Amino acid sequence: AKNSKKDTALRQTYEKYHDEYEMEYKGLAVVMPKGIMDFIKEGSTLGHCVGSGDRYIDMHINMSKMTFFIRKSDAVDVPYYTFTIDMEKGKLTECFGKAHASKTKQVENMIDYFIQKVFGKKKVKGAA
Repeated sequence: AKNSKKDTALRQTYEKYHDEYEMEYKGLAVVMPKGIMDFIKEGSTLGHCVGSGDRYIDMHINMSKMTFFIRKSDAVDVPYYTFTIDMEKGKLTECFGKAHASKTKQVENMIDYFIQKVFGKKKVKGAA
């Protein structure tokens, strides 16, 4: 089935990158989806479109735009905010909380920290 293929691809992406992309900062944590169910749960809990259809899953697997979940550090299983990063540009493309709530300052700081850690390092690597 097409879905089990995608599920496997998501798991492989997780295995390969979670050490680099998962992090905590000032009471929040960034976690990666591990499978299709994570996307569906995220979308249905927060009431946004990341869980509907394959668009976000496909972009995540091909790493053009990757979707990450923000959690409170003391509740890492509870959906809080979702954000999507353009992996070529190292830029935030979308960020939504419950019912499309816009991001709080704390969430904004977490995303800035994430971008700096993930893409700041990459720039340095290229310069070496």
